[in-house]
Amino acid sequence: MRATVWIFAIAMGCGGSEDPEIPTPDGMVATSCRTFGPMTRQPALRSSSGAPFHPTGIVADPSAIYEDGHYRLWFTTVDWTAGTVFDATDRRLGTGYVESTDGITWDDGALLPGDPAHKVDLVLAPDGWDAEGVETVSVVHTGDELVLFHTGDRSDGSNAIGRARSRDGLTWTRDAEPVLLPEAAWEQPICLDEPTCSAFIGGVLEPAFLVDATGMQHVWYAAMGVRGADLSMQLGHAFSADGIAWQRSPEPVFTPGNTGDWDEILVSHTNVVADPAGGYHLFYQGISRAQQDQCAVEGCPFYTPGSIGHAFSEDGTTWTRDRDPILVPDAGDGFFVGGPSAIIRDGRVELFYFGIASKADQTELRAHLAMATATCL
Repeated sequence: MRATVWIFAIAMGCGGSEDPEIPTPDGMVATSCRTFGPMTRQPALRSSSGAPFHPTGIVADPSAIYEDGHYRLWFTTVDWTAGTVFDATDRRLGTGYVESTDGITWDDGALLPGDPAHKVDLVLAPDGWDAEGVETVSVVHTGDELVLFHTGDRSDGSNAIGRARSRDGLTWTRDAEPVLLPEAAWEQPICLDEPTCSAFIGGVLEPAFLVDATGMQHVWYAAMGVRGADLSMQLGHAFSADGIAWQRSPEPVFTPGNTGDWDEILVSHTNVVADPAGGYHLFYQGISRAQQDQCAVEGCPFYTPGSIGHAFSEDGTTWTRDRDPILVPDAGDGFFVGGPSAIIRDGRVELFYFGIASKADQTELRAHLAMATATCL
């Protein structure tokens, strides 16, 4: 969940000069999905209980996997008791969980609060270094455990990337310290109160985690900076053989588009998945000048309108982007689409995301979880 102004309180690596090539995972059916048709929106996700995923609609940043005949979905949400999300003293920004057999109707048993004074139950809540919030998770099943990377919101407003492990996806054991901190100049958070610099925005955030066939671990992530006169974001890549010592590309591996392109202002919220026949897909959010201008007069306190785009890479480092976005604000998502999380299976792409219906909804943090699908060509 990345807000425009209020980063909703709303990811220590070793440097490396070259990225390794990422081999195709073994054992996958080699049915290519390097290209796919237009995205078709499916009905908004709904719960099996009939209750909304969150009583005031605060949902974002889905991370979806498919295994053993069902879908599993973790997403950013907020719990509190008295007051509103804007003034609650016990607000907790964390991770909710649901699962489904068809991708549309979701069992929300793990989400419904045991204490009716609370809004939702969280499976991962802020604690320690990220006490201001845990958000934008990326979950992968590797070996006999689930591994989760997440954005951690720090007390000074900056972000770092953390990690947690679980056997069941519900109870998580967190690392005590961040896995990735800002390192390169382009990753550094922006000081908001010079010369004191006690408050910041940005850092490293919005991780996408993947383990390749050799066991090499990869995290693609976003970092915030200034590009010309605009606050912008671009994407980096870190990799590790053991999950302890991390190397990273010294420069961004994916940057905003050229002037006039649909993603010229920023690229963020990366999601990287392997293609069954080799290579890697990047799904991401981009913002155009026209979308940014929608907020120029009255402002958009929490979200700037954005679209979802796609790029492909043979090695996970050099990316070729599609000319146009694959999903734009429209219909029930008329103001915003973002937070992509893709599954490629059975000859199609299933893209989970969150949408916002109107500018008025974004001022109240109201959103919904949704899915769009496309046929592999």
